Amino acid sequence: MDGFSYINIFATKGIEYIIIISFFILLVPFWLMLNKKEEIKVKMTQALTALREKLLVIPKGLLFGENHTWTFMNKSGVAIIGVSDLLQKITGETHIEYLKSPDESIVKGDAIAKLWNESKYLTITSPVSGKMTSINSDLITNPSLMNADPYRKGWFIKMEPSHWLNEISDLKVAENASTWMKSELKRFKEFLPFSMSNHSPELQSVALQDGGELMEYPLMELSEPVWNDFQKSFLD
Repeated sequence: MDGFSYINIFATKGIEYIIIISFFILLVPFWLMLNKKEEIKVKMTQALTALREKLLVIPKGLLFGENHTWTFMNKSGVAIIGVSDLLQKITGETHIEYLKSPDESIVKGDAIAKLWNESKYLTITSPVSGKMTSINSDLITNPSLMNADPYRKGWFIKMEPSHWLNEISDLKVAENASTWMKSELKRFKEFLPFSMSNHSPELQSVALQDGGELMEYPLMELSEPVWNDFQKSFLD
């Protein structure tokens, strides 16, 4: 046929171009899918591990002290005391050493327990006064209860309060507790880089994610001086 010429692509490089183009047509969607999955995975990991306001558990019926303890009086008139979800999310898993025994009298502000990790520890003080009736011995054998369930199975001590109405006036409850806890998280985010720059500058990447978000349990791998700074700034 005049004006028509036939080209055998198998005798030229045309077939190579078609193969390459087909390869990229198949590869690009697959590459995008893999990267999308990786992006989602990273975001989910960050969402699950970052210490953020929306991850804090703040029951509205508990009374919170500025030393990050909580208390609640049950129907029998016994006060239960523990530590806040924010505190255990900052420290990570710790062991407990009780500093008071059942039947001992406690004055508000007395040290009742130490939370320790290797040579580092924090001292926990009582938000109210009274006579201790019992300790949570389960925490001695299973300290992870403090992290897993700080407001139920992770309680510290029980006591018969002696000045309940007078001493709970400066504790925080419901929305006031929630607002205060969020402000404490913000204050901690400002505190940590400053303390670490003085004591553990080489470990700042351990406690901070990309974008400056805090990892869960940021104190866990940090040095004793940082723990001491935290004690003075947040618990004393």
